[in-house]
Amino acid sequence: MNSMYEEAAKAVTISDNGVHRLANQAQMLIMAQEAVAECEEDLRIAKEMLRKLEQEEIPSTMQELGVENFTLTNGAKISINTFYDAKISDENRGEALRWLHDHGFGSLIKTEVSCKFDRESYDEAIALTHLLKEKGFDYVDKETVHPMTLKTFVKTQIESTEEDVARPPKELFGIYIGKKAKVTLK
Repeated sequence: MNSMYEEAAKAVTISDNGVHRLANQAQMLIMAQEAVAECEEDLRIAKEMLRKLEQEEIPSTMQELGVENFTLTNGAKISINTFYDAKISDENRGEALRWLHDHGFGSLIKTEVSCKFDRESYDEAIALTHLLKEKGFDYVDKETVHPMTLKTFVKTQIESTEEDVARPPKELFGIYIGKKAKVTLK
């Protein structure tokens, strides 16, 4: 049986030109990946520099000099405006929400009730939506298929060798079948 594979391997010939072209393309892929990673790091650094200049250094210097605003020789005007940012941490969530309620700001809080049902509990999920509707609750009835589950389903159905298998319509499911090179560096 090994001789059958050896014969098949001998029958496959790749021209030197094709191998060189493939090697060049693989090298270009590696260079493109490195360029994207470098640009992403440069962007992260630039955003941090922008934040530091906008929110720390220039306001501090202007306060130190007693300047509220000024104009550069190129006509650009610099002034300091107050901005507010807030975020309730997970560890403070309960206490912060209680504070809002206690101080008459409970209307700021939006409550979303969500229930997850497994695949076998479809009937129970439908029954709950009917109950919510009867009670007058506005609810979100969202049915989804997890992206990886959908990809696996599509692959399985398309690659199936059975003739009577249901093939998902490409347009309906936005199916694209293509090739992708993967490079793993040492």
